[in-house]
Amino acid sequence: MGKNKYNAVMNPKPTTIVIECFDLRFRKAFRHFTREELGVKTEDFIKIERAGGAAALAHPIKQEGARLDTLNQISFAVQHFPSIERVIVIGHQNCGFYTRIPNHPDAEDPEKKDLPKVAKAIREMFGNLKVECHYAYFTDGSRTQISFEQIV
Repeated sequence: MGKNKYNAVMNPKPTTIVIECFDLRFRKAFRHFTREELGVKTEDFIKIERAGGAAALAHPIKQEGARLDTLNQISFAVQHFPSIERVIVIGHQNCGFYTRIPNHPDAEDPEKKDLPKVAKAIREMFGNLKVECHYAYFTDGSRTQISFEQIV
């Protein structure tokens, strides 16, 4: 039996880390937005995909384990790929991760309100990286149309 060969284009110098939630409802929209709207080629980024994306960075006391894991993943990528200069964080409406955060102070759109806190946490740890945040939300009642808003 012969060996199967897989030829893939790999960039040994990725420039971007993309942090997003693994919510299946948003996965296709995230992929399209990252590549088509932000212009980041697949081979140019490292994806960190986890429950809540980077939301745990906004809640260090309530989500310490998830926060440390996220920071460790960013740190690992930055150490192994010094070419990384940008972090894109994508949060989304109605994220199930927020059900794990007891007594969250924001009842409406907590995911959106936490994105500036996430950016601040990343900048504090990795000051040399450019951080940008985007918020995905449903634009129709059947929850099939998704739009994105940049959060500053």
